[in-house]
Formats: sequence, C-alpha cells, structure tokens
Amino acid sequence: MNTAAEQLLSLVILGIPVATVTWTVTHEEVFREMREWCLRKSKTCSRLYERKFFYLLTCEYCLSHYVAALFLALAGFQLLLPGWRGYLLAWFALVWLANVYMSLYGRLRLDIRHERLEIETTQNAAEGLPEPQPDPPQNKGVAPIATKPSLEGQSVNPTIGRATRPRRVPREIKAPQT
Repeated sequence: MNTAAEQLLSLVILGIPVATVTWTVTHEEVFREMREWCLRKSKTCSRLYERKFFYLLTCEYCLSHYVAALFLALAGFQLLLPGWRGYLLAWFALVWLANVYMSLYGRLRLDIRHERLEIETTQNAAEGLPEPQPDPPQNKGVAPIATKPSLEGQSVNPTIGRATRPRRVPREIKAPQT
C-alpha cells in the first residue's frame, strides 16, 4: 500500500483524465450528435429505465461516476484502505475531484469568453463600430420537456409516457362598456 501522499497525488492525477473524458462527452462539439440523440431518447423512450439510461449519458455528474469507475478499474487505484473499501473510497473521491475540475474549467471558459467580449467591445468602440452581441447560450443541460399533440386534443408527456389533459386557460373578464 502506498503512503497517503502518494495516494493523494495519484488521486489528483487520476481526476484529470476522468474530468477530461466526461467533459468531452457531455459538452464538446465532437459528441454533439450523440448527445442530442441521447437527449431525445431520454425524453421519448417508453420505459423508465431506458429514459434514465440515456439521461445518464448527457449529465456530466452522472457520467463522471461511470468514467471514474472505468479509470479505477484500469489503474487498480485504492484509497486509504485495502480491498473493496479502498476502491469505494477512491471512486467517490475521484468523482468529487473530477466534478471540481469540470466546475473550475467551466468557470475559466466563461471568464475567458467574457474577457474576449469586453476586449471586442472596447476595440469596436474605439473604431466606431457597433457593440458585438454575446453568443447565444448553448443548451448544455436537459431541455424542457416538449409534449406531442395527440389526436384526441390531449398531449403525451414523454417523461411519464401517458396522455395528460391540457391546462385550462382562464378567460379574461372584460369590464362592461358604458
């Protein structure tokens, strides 16, 4: 068994590829088509376990558990205790650390984007050009649930897989004209 310092260093190093793989799958353009397909499947599958499985592939926190388990199996890393308890501790610590890394990376990207926009605004103001518009926000999480109209005037909620009644909209009460 390694010393605590060696284990901590190993944990810090193992967190980097876990965060990198998880971020790439859940945020980067390379996997956009797969992510959108999984998002659609997570809303339209009829069985609950199918919807949850596809949702797990679009959620960075959820996916980090599976990526961390894969890297722990590859590295054989255990934290503090020997055997399955060491693997369990290492797994949760690695998930936590990878999510800290991803949060820091996301914040760094946001700060860089904000600084670039400020620089561009300052340069355009000096040159007399109009202010640049910020990029529209990208849909990084789960989109709101869309409902599909059915033939009977009801809508089908894909999350629960059954028809729901449309909401009644109250009519406006108009004051009598005099």
